[in-house]
Amino acid sequence: MSEEKDLMKWYVVRSVSGQENKIKEYIESEIAHHNLGDYLKQILVPTEKVVQIEMVRNIVRSVFIFLVILWCKPDWRVKCLILSNL
Repeated sequence: MSEEKDLMKWYVVRSVSGQENKIKEYIESEIAHHNLGDYLKQILVPTEKVVQIEMVRNIVRSVFIFLVILWCKPDWRVKCLILSNL
């Protein structure tokens, strides 16, 4: 298990603003479809929760616009899957 974590690295994928969650869902579905779950462990879309007091509502917005963060093994299959479809 330790060796597996040593091989994992963080990668950043640039995206179109406002499409970060859609891209995350797409990558998750493609990884599942191609049985590459062992290579990709985590996908993050950095967000923050903002409370607007005057309107009394909660808003979730992206902290780093245009970014989707992946924790995966540096494997050519994952790289090709992400680069060819985004």
